[in-house]
Amino acid sequence: NKQDFADFAKACQCRFPQALEKQSLITIQMYSNIALMADSKTSINCNNNSPFGKLRFGTAGYNYPSWAGLFYRPGLARSEYLGAYSESFGCLELCFSKDHGPQKKDVLALLAKLRRPMDFTVRLGSSLSSAPAPSGWKAELSAIVKSIEVFMEKGCLFSVLACFPPSFRYGKAERIYLDDLLKSLAAFPVAVEFLNIEWLNARLIEGLKARGVCLCASDLPRMEGLPPPSDLLTADFAYARFHGRNREAWLQGQGGHCGYQYSKDELAPWLDRLESLSLGAKGIRVIFCDKKDGAAPLSALSMSGLARAAGLLDA
Repeated sequence: NKQDFADFAKACQCRFPQALEKQSLITIQMYSNIALMADSKTSINCNNNSPFGKLRFGTAGYNYPSWAGLFYRPGLARSEYLGAYSESFGCLELCFSKDHGPQKKDVLALLAKLRRPMDFTVRLGSSLSSAPAPSGWKAELSAIVKSIEVFMEKGCLFSVLACFPPSFRYGKAERIYLDDLLKSLAAFPVAVEFLNIEWLNARLIEGLKARGVCLCASDLPRMEGLPPPSDLLTADFAYARFHGRNREAWLQGQGGHCGYQYSKDELAPWLDRLESLSLGAKGIRVIFCDKKDGAAPLSALSMSGLARAAGLLDA
């Protein structure tokens, strides 16, 4: 039962932290994820008519002319980008802010361009990812929520995403702001991404589980202060973001915007993590974020191909 799985995982991790083989650790996490699923209360809005299954791949944004000839066919009008995108991917991450928060009619016009059904994650803009709490953040969030509600009404909202940069430290002001933000978003499925390893602690993880908030997994350069990859499940859905592994670009402050395209050897280890997450998650979204030179869609297609070959996707 649920408690047996949880107790087994805790006992093994405490008694054999170094001796367990990789597959054993994956199996333990699978049991932990199943146990969490029994407690889950989060509701996810997914379009069941989509040809894509519960594991879907996509990108952060789509409306980039630089993708022409790399992902979009040359000469394709920008008004046709979303339709073409929806033929390849089952999900999309969009960023909304006070300056880029569409009205209801804009969201409906966006959905009308789809050629195949897919779901959306709305990422909050950077102005809502800082501390102390930015002035007027509640008014800004209220305006964005109106757009989020349209996606929910249409049954194509996967989650709301808050991404916090390395500068967002695990301090008192930051924790208070996070608490207020999550309370304001309690009506929606929410995922949070922390790019500062200070946040990966037991107190935060248990708090996210209690709220049914997803801890986003991140693929990043191996650098001090950045979190490692994870398959920890804190809600009944999972979310992963791939930023690229260009260490020099991160040191220069360019982050995941340098045209980093993942190799299959770099992506393959994620198959075990995705399989583990699939046992406890109703839906899994894997998003590639590096928009330069078509790196995001090309990497997403590579990952999708690997997952299909491994039997993780519907044929």
